[in-house]
Amino acid sequence: YSGKALSNIESAYNTLSSINTQPTPELVTGFEEESIRVLGTTYIKKDGTVNLQLYSQHKATLISARIEDFNHSTDKISPQTLSSRTVTNVTVEFGRIHVIPNKIYTIVLTANVEGKEIEVTITALGTSM
Repeated sequence: YSGKALSNIESAYNTLSSINTQPTPELVTGFEEESIRVLGTTYIKKDGTVNLQLYSQHKATLISARIEDFNHSTDKISPQTLSSRTVTNVTVEFGRIHVIPNKIYTIVLTANVEGKEIEVTITALGTSM
């Protein structure tokens, strides 16, 4: 290889290496993914009640929840406020819905965390209780 070709290959390699090893700021902060986490297994009962154990990194307000499978939403969430660095037991009431035991449902919580609206995706297992 000529010196110029080698220099171009080296330059391209260095550029690609820096792209692959330098994460974008969004990946570094991980704000959405890390600010509210679900602990343990989540179940959705046949009466439409979901009990969650949530850990919040920051103070947050739960605005609403929806079950993707039914496109059904609710704002019946108790309590709606999560304290910073605390585990909170939360109940979401969707009302009577047709829950299939052992089916996995996707629930999306919408929350306000430090003035920023985020969505938290949760998987819940249907029960016959």
